[in-house]
Amino acid sequence: MLPDRFRGPVVRVIGGLLAVATAAFVTLELIRRWDDLSAILRDADLAWVLASLAVFVVAEVAFALAWPATLRRLGHAVDTRTAAATFLVTQTAKFVPGAIWPVVGRVGTADRLGVPKREVTAAVALETGMIVAAALLVTGLGGAASPILFDDVGPGLRALEIVAAGAAAGAVGVGARHGAERIAGRPLLRGRPFAEMLLWQVAVWTGYGLATGLLSVGLDGPFTAAIGAFSLAWVAGFVVIGAPAGLGVREAVLTAALTPTAGATTALAVAVGSRAAWTLVQLVMAGVALPAAGAPRPIEVPADDASLPC
Repeated sequence: MLPDRFRGPVVRVIGGLLAVATAAFVTLELIRRWDDLSAILRDADLAWVLASLAVFVVAEVAFALAWPATLRRLGHAVDTRTAAATFLVTQTAKFVPGAIWPVVGRVGTADRLGVPKREVTAAVALETGMIVAAALLVTGLGGAASPILFDDVGPGLRALEIVAAGAAAGAVGVGARHGAERIAGRPLLRGRPFAEMLLWQVAVWTGYGLATGLLSVGLDGPFTAAIGAFSLAWVAGFVVIGAPAGLGVREAVLTAALTPTAGATTALAVAVGSRAAWTLVQLVMAGVALPAAGAPRPIEVPADDASLPC
């Protein structure tokens, strides 16, 4: 066993090397299949691509609104517009190497939102766990609906996939809540509020999967398989420390997941196309949100809700 002081750096180095290796793999595949990819892109159905972008926008708005909803359920009367805007802006920090920067950005906006930094840190930890749990659930349900990674599996394995995804999601969600409660020093989102926010995130990641599915159809690929494959690829990119926004890892996993049903070239086109579409949506929406993120608005607390901290 490695001493604790070495474990973190070693994990980061291994994650960085894996990120470089997968990025190199994707780049080489792009070069090797460029002619076929160009043909797929030329024949892409623009209507499906535009529909995909529209659903990515809707999912991103829902993702941003989950942040103020989480803070409000923790007892903080934040302004929804300002909190959602700060979420969109600080999320762009994930493109910088080092997974900590979006967290640093959101903690840095705590004063602007009128929430103690400790509470924001706990909320980020809690939200992150629910995001991963939701993505796991969507992966399990999507994979059961349409096989990913393998050509086909029997009903028994599909049921097992759903059970395993549910168990993993539950463990991640409850574990994240326990960690967040240790940070905050108090109970957080017990019972119905926890279920509400988990279902909210499931809806968000279903939306991202639907957007990827629409893009896949526009590139002559499968629809249903892309829903679970996108969430699976995101989880893989998330757990590999050292890959900015899962770069390389997500594309490699998404390509592998869709290859059995779409073929390698179409799968690669969907992987790269979904990265481009989602990144475009995130950057444009962050730019639109920037003025609201920089100017906090006064919060009116109703008289019968005066116990909420401002």
